[in-house]
Amino acid sequence: CRHFIPKDEVPPELQLASSELDADVLAERERVSLLPAERQMILARGLRRVYKQPRTLILLLLVLIALGDVALMLYLQWGLYASLALNFPLVIILVLLSRWWAPLLYVGVRKSVHAVRGVALAS
Repeated sequence: CRHFIPKDEVPPELQLASSELDADVLAERERVSLLPAERQMILARGLRRVYKQPRTLILLLLVLIALGDVALMLYLQWGLYASLALNFPLVIILVLLSRWWAPLLYVGVRKSVHAVRGVALAS
């Protein structure tokens, strides 16, 4: 799910000016710009990826909730099908609502690693 990916801005010190780009990157950028865009299979601009470690406390809380759910099902002696009948719709609802709760995994986490690419791809 795309909602689990941090969306931090690229810091200015990681943004490359055109003069700092590798000669191969500049040549590829020029080659791609001359190609007709409507006939290309892939066109990507401004590729970047942000890596961030989620908060351990929130992950621990999620694991404890899942373990508590399993322990409750075992205590109540629910069968496998009854457990699946309850938990499967809950998981679907959680995934559908991840737009609102997934960003909370990164609240307060300041350290992020950025991988930035300055080339466009075409085939």
